[in-house]
Amino acid sequence: MSGMVQKYWVNFARSGDPNGEGLPEWPTFISANERVMVLDATPRVGPTPNPEQLKALDAYFAWRREQASKKPSSSSRVSSFGPHRPMEHKGSISDRRPFAAESMRLAQRTISD
Repeated sequence: MSGMVQKYWVNFARSGDPNGEGLPEWPTFISANERVMVLDATPRVGPTPNPEQLKALDAYFAWRREQASKKPSSSSRVSSFGPHRPMEHKGSISDRRPFAAESMRLAQRTISD
């Protein structure tokens, strides 16, 4: 399998298209049907795994981007890693990060499935 993945990667790096001679067809991702390439012992095209968990992650990272785009307060310091604010220890993690609780719930459900 590693040889196949290497071929996909080299093809993609060269041309922007992972497909090539001797490889199973890797279709272009289209959000209307959300089919992805499943790389395992028998490579195949299949449905997007864990779509609800991916939506939760998308929402979380959208929230993070929104927070990062806000002007830092005067109590913030900025480093090469971005704005940092002193940690507040009030309330629960879900109060500070609205999507953290949902992400944890989905992760726990996935682990138990």
